Amino acid sequence: EELYDAYCRADTAAIITAYEKVSKSQGQSEPSASQKRLIGQLQVLIGRYVDGKENLKGAVQGPDEVVSANTYMSSLYYLARAEEGLKNKDQAVAYYRQILEYWGKADIQTKMIQDARERLNRLSA
Repeated sequence: EELYDAYCRADTAAIITAYEKVSKSQGQSEPSASQKRLIGQLQVLIGRYVDGKENLKGAVQGPDEVVSANTYMSSLYYLARAEEGLKNKDQAVAYYRQILEYWGKADIQTKMIQDARERLNRLSA
């Protein structure tokens, strides 16, 4: 109910808190890997870049690394956005380049691909 209400209010901080509570109510000591990715994406979107990086990094390295191309690339995208927000230009550029290395010539240019390209061009200028 708390999660639903937070979504209805479009309150991102409350959504993050509700997801964290859901995992604890399920007896987990911390959110699952998929919950961490979602929480990390939301944290990046509201400017909590350090927290977002912490929650997203497991998706691209270590035992929780994902095998789904879409999930992996979207995790890289939000990591790039976090690095950009933290003024870590070189790391942001590296993430955007990695995304475009795989998806830069896709038949369908998603908003994420277009945005990654625009951000890379701006950071590289």
